[in-house]
Amino acid sequence: MHSNFVRSFKGKVQFLLPPAGTPYCSFGADAVSAVVQGDNVIVQCDDGRTQVWKINPSGKSVVGPVKTIR
Repeated sequence: MHSNFVRSFKGKVQFLLPPAGTPYCSFGADAVSAVVQGDNVIVQCDDGRTQVWKINPSGKSVVGPVKTIR
């Protein structure tokens, strides 16, 4: 499990690195909220979609979305 955390900011998801919470990368579009759950980032979009992004083993980036639920 990773100790990273995320936040939605101006429609994008910011992937933050501990301990200072420095933004490392931004991804996605139309994001309303995001949460790290295990090795995934779950993103709720403003149109009701839920996207699942996968955290890379390095813990410093994400790939995806690997799954979109409408």
